Amino acid sequence: MPSIADYPQRHSLASFQQTPLTELDAGLFAQLGYLNFNYLIGQPYARFADLNDSTRLNRATLTTWAIPTHQIMLDAMRHSERFARVTWENWLETCSHRNEEDFAAITFTLAPGVYCVSFRGTTNKLVGWKEDLNMSFMPTIPAQRRALSYLIKQISQHPGTYYLTGHSKGGSIATYAFDHLPQPLASQVAHVYSFDGPSGVPLDPSHRDRVTKLVPQSSLIGVSLDPAMNFEVVKSRVKLFGQHDVLT
Repeated sequence: MPSIADYPQRHSLASFQQTPLTELDAGLFAQLGYLNFNYLIGQPYARFADLNDSTRLNRATLTTWAIPTHQIMLDAMRHSERFARVTWENWLETCSHRNEEDFAAITFTLAPGVYCVSFRGTTNKLVGWKEDLNMSFMPTIPAQRRALSYLIKQISQHPGTYYLTGHSKGGSIATYAFDHLPQPLASQVAHVYSFDGPSGVPLDPSHRDRVTKLVPQSSLIGVSLDPAMNFEVVKSRVKLFGQHDVLT
């Protein structure tokens, strides 16, 4: 069964200037939030077209859950009319055991004045798992407040059209940040995508039509803390918890 990983190879779509971001694009960018931007942000390049050798691919995917799959995906992206010229900027990562916070965000420039902000989900760090647990009983967690601060600064400095995306915890904090933005900034957000992200406080009614939450058939994460059951179900090729992986 095809997956998001081979989406850039299977579909030769027009540029983002010609065709706006889709749900599949959002899923791909949510997954790209796990890339090793501590490495990438220090390089003299910032386009997917420039990930053109094995060393760069190996370093870029070192922090992902499925390294070979991400390398295939990135190789397809660098040859794609739609993704090759996409650039990244404004990487922010904060990890604090004291505050039980594991936050990361990256902004992709899709076209002039069009941006996609990807909020990273849970990593293999213990502090990240503690943070996930905290979401079940705390009204807010530090990563949610950090996401809001990040967005306020990013949109204020670079006005335009914004898409927000994230997988798991990343989808949850993307939704939280959008819902708490001051209205002049929130009006610049075209849509928010949460991929199997746990929910929290109900959305402002005026924001609901700009938030799409997708969960797999046997979702365990995304349906938690979501009494409204406001999500769409998609088919997965694997079983049980393996379905939490966007690439399936």
